Amino acid sequence: MTPAARRVPNAIDLELAVQARLSSVNAVFTLSLILTQASSPAEVMRLLTTAVPSITPCRKAVAWHPSRSSDYYERAPDGVGDTLATLTAPGQLEMGGFSSCWAFPLAPLPAPDSIFLVIDGTESLSDEETFLFSVLALLCGTVIAKLELIGAERANAQRIAALNAELESTVSKL
Repeated sequence: MTPAARRVPNAIDLELAVQARLSSVNAVFTLSLILTQASSPAEVMRLLTTAVPSITPCRKAVAWHPSRSSDYYERAPDGVGDTLATLTAPGQLEMGGFSSCWAFPLAPLPAPDSIFLVIDGTESLSDEETFLFSVLALLCGTVIAKLELIGAERANAQRIAALNAELESTVSKL
């Protein structure tokens, strides 16, 4: 085989690798645009966990909290919650078996009440994938925080409106 013939497969392999990386980056950017339009934290997490397999091969992606559950995250299994509570950066979780589990905080660490995106992969994540998921998790955390603030403001506005109506009723009786 000539030297030129030997370089062709390497060039093709390199091109396929670059296309795969660009595809993952494109999926993350597209998802980030969609996430900003989400209407609830549950929708944000649903979008995120269903999009993860398009970015990396994995069995599943879930949102876990170390000690409790909510409408958009689950309580981490026994033993894992303690590990999550001690994480100071995105990292690999030891879950037993042959899987490769990674946890990505949805808020900058150390956060008092962190929720984690947990990816149960079929193989270890590359440095690029780890970076992409770190950024994506932080973006999701930011969108969720914004939605929770909007919800709290709506609740406050309703409470104020009810108090104003009660005050108006009291004034009219006087």
